[in-house]
Parts: sequence; structure tokens; C-alpha cells
Amino acid sequence: MNRLAHLQRTLIRNMEDNIDYPAVEFNLLDYNSADGLGEWVRANLRQYIDAGILKYYHTSHPPFFDRSHSKNMLFRLASGDIVCNVDADNYTGKGFAYFLNRRFQESGQDCIMIPERVVRDEEDRNTYGRICIPKPLFLRTNGFDEKMVGYGFEDTDLIHRVKQQGAEERFITDRDFLGSISHSHRMRVSEDELTRELDTVLIAYINHYCSRVIFLLKNGLYEIATFFDLTIARCLPRIPEGVDLAPGTETYEVAIPEDQREEGRWERNGERLVLTAVGHTELLGSVGGNFFEGPGGQRWLPVTDSALVDQLVYVYPQIKNRNRMDANLTAGRKVNACGFGIGRVELNFTGDFVELQ
Repeated sequence: MNRLAHLQRTLIRNMEDNIDYPAVEFNLLDYNSADGLGEWVRANLRQYIDAGILKYYHTSHPPFFDRSHSKNMLFRLASGDIVCNVDADNYTGKGFAYFLNRRFQESGQDCIMIPERVVRDEEDRNTYGRICIPKPLFLRTNGFDEKMVGYGFEDTDLIHRVKQQGAEERFITDRDFLGSISHSHRMRVSEDELTRELDTVLIAYINHYCSRVIFLLKNGLYEIATFFDLTIARCLPRIPEGVDLAPGTETYEVAIPEDQREEGRWERNGERLVLTAVGHTELLGSVGGNFFEGPGGQRWLPVTDSALVDQLVYVYPQIKNRNRMDANLTAGRKVNACGFGIGRVELNFTGDFVELQ
């Protein structure tokens, strides 16, 4: 959503770099972008549409970017035997389609092809979303988990669930196929609901390794979470309650216990904030306009440092999604039980609509 500036640099080059592969198909989903994407495609890419190389889909429904839902839509719309996500900021490299075909021929249909999960530089992180998978295997796995909202871990979760089904993991290591455009973390989450709806962030100091954070949204909703600094917690003589330091979590720097998260509605009542969740209401009173004070004298400070706000908005959804991924794997549960990638899209400016049920 709203990544035209990247697509203008990558899309034509990616199509030209793979145009000699028989029956290659690029599917572009305009996920309710407001940056002129449709106009640019109509003016510049008609030759690729007419040749059947590009299919342009447009949906006007989503108010915010949803990674899992948008990718589920595209993977379902794609007609190929192998489907591959290529983010707007990614370069496929010349001959990538031939490379994929050869690797899948060698490895068989029950495998998933991904970049190595090693961050040597920012370009590695930018290509994490390059998920290549046989379409039947993707459908059998029920796609990306649409309960994951915001940036991060929807792709890692899919990889783990595919492997649980017995599929093997193969890696794309050739850097010629893993080019990307560098950009800020802020841009990664700029179209997410949390970023666009954020009104105020409040933070409360608990101790030297723990803080509570409130995200107040413009739509009247709020979320509270407890952030644990695991680099400090690992050095403590006693593990804090609710913090998981089990094997597999060694690389985690921050944790948010699910039982210490809360969601509800908020409103201003004079100088007070009224936070209402299921079963209780909490009042935060403004003290001299400098901070809010809650029950028990807990002080909540408004976060005015934009860099800290950006970091919290970037990290918080990732940890929520990571928690859900861990729960998916532990429970072995089936995701998207009621369907996935559901929606209505228009194809190639024709007025013909595809209904995904």
C-alpha cells in the first residue's frame, strides 16, 4: 500500500529480467493505495498487461495495510504452480524465475524456498518476505495467519507451519537474486493501523528491566503492554514472572507476556483519561499537564521523543505476532479456520471483478 516510489524502480526491471521465462506471471495488488499507483500502471504498463505478463488487481476496501491478508489474496489469485512473494522494494535479479523452476525441480514440490534468516546488513532484512512455495502446499497450510496484525513474523510463522507438515526448507543464497531498496523502519510500518491511528503513547517505569506502555488510538481504542528487557532479565537471580527464557528464545531482546496485555476503549474526561476494558475501568488523572497518575500513584509520562515512538510502534506488533507464532507452533493449531484472502478485486481496469470467498 502506497509504495509507488519503490515499484517505479523495481517492477519493470523485475519483469524484464524474467520476461524470457515461459508463462511467467506477475500479479500486482493495488491494496487501496492513494499514491497514484493505478494511474501509473495504466499509463506505463499496458504492454505487459496485454502480453499477459502482468495482472493488475485493485481492491478499494482495506483502510490500512494488512500483510497477511494482502499476500493471501495475491497467492490465491496467482495461476502458477509456484507462487512467490516479491515485496515492492525487492529486485528479483535476472533469471530468477528460471532459478526457482530449477530448484523446485531438484527439490520436489513439498518444499519452501526462502532467503537465509541471517541479517548481515539491511538488505537481508528487506528480502525476508521472499516466500516461494508450491501453491497447493500454500493452500493446504491455510496461508499467512490473518490474526497477525502489523509488521513481522507472519512469514516466519508460515515457514514453521509448512515445515510441521513435513515440507523441507531450501535457501536462496545467491545475492544476485536478493537485491532491494534500503529504507527506514518507519516506512515499513507507515501504512499500518497502529502508525496511522496513533494518538498518544504513555510510558510508566516499573523497574530497571520493565516498563508499561499505553498506545492510545484516534479511533478510541487502546492497548497496554508490559515490556521486559530480556538482556537484563537473563542476568537476574530470579526470572520475572511471565517471562519465557526457554530454549529458542536466546535471540529475543524484548518480551511482552500475553497475560500482561490489555485492550479496551479510552476517552478524555476533563483532565482525566478513562480507560475501560472488560470488567474494569481505570482513571488516569493529569498532574500539572506533565504526566498522568493512575491507581496506586503510578506515573504515566507522555512519550514526546519521536524516535522512541517509532521504535515502540515498530517493535510492539512484532512481539505480539511472535507470541502468536509461538502459540501456533506449541498448539499445532490450524490458522484461518474461517477462510483467508477473502475479498473482491477488479482485474486490469476492465470492470471485471474476482470474488475470493
